[in-house]
Amino acid sequence: MKAFAVVDEIRRERRRGSTALAWKVLDAYRTLAGESVSLERDVRRLAEEIKNARPAMPLVNRFSEEVMKRVKRFEAHELLEACREVETTYRNIMDSVVENAVKHLTGFESLATMSHSGTVLNILKKVETTTTVYVLESRPLREGLLTASELRNVKRVVVCVDAAAGYAVDSSDGVLVGGDAVFPDGCFSSKVGVKALALLARDAGKPFYVACDTWKAADVFVNEHGPAEDVEAGREVEVLNPVFEKVSGKLVSALLTERGVFTTI
Repeated sequence: MKAFAVVDEIRRERRRGSTALAWKVLDAYRTLAGESVSLERDVRRLAEEIKNARPAMPLVNRFSEEVMKRVKRFEAHELLEACREVETTYRNIMDSVVENAVKHLTGFESLATMSHSGTVLNILKKVETTTTVYVLESRPLREGLLTASELRNVKRVVVCVDAAAGYAVDSSDGVLVGGDAVFPDGCFSSKVGVKALALLARDAGKPFYVACDTWKAADVFVNEHGPAEDVEAGREVEVLNPVFEKVSGKLVSALLTERGVFTTI
């Protein structure tokens, strides 16, 4: 079924952030509404597959849970309405995250970031005082280049190799990254390399901000590992290719959320 093929896409996608993958959850349920002949059975099966698809990205399963909470009868029109409600609710959440972040970051002339986050992109586009963005390329998949491509028409963008993270931090007024998960003690997880960026910001005395809505809340950190083939090291050596890492809340100046600006959620 095409709906389950969408879940496979969610599993395989490794360059886009958790928000982009969460939207695909709604695509899966909407597709299922149009193709299933046993909706209750297939919805429950789809929910279970989504739950296990990207455990390191709690937002993906949260979208599914929010849809399921709204479905009282397993009928196509009700499933579609549940998807519409979840979409509207989350768009309002994201609008609030961006609004709060823009207010807090106004005044920064330059910011450093890494990887690819739709939330961060929306914020950077709307902070009028920020004219320059330093973007780490984010090896091994170089998703930072996606960020650079989407910003280049509205900001001066400087792409830096990951090894030049210190240069990017020193050249900027602060650092802004997205979060894939946020934990009760203020810790968060994001693309590997973010911990080094946070430590460099602390060393340089630069503020380090995380844009992360509360739907990404999690209790336990779960990681993923990419294939060894991502790293061109040959077959003679062992390759470690973690996708995410957890960062202490002590390194975070503030979490920029839909509820305001906090040090913990």
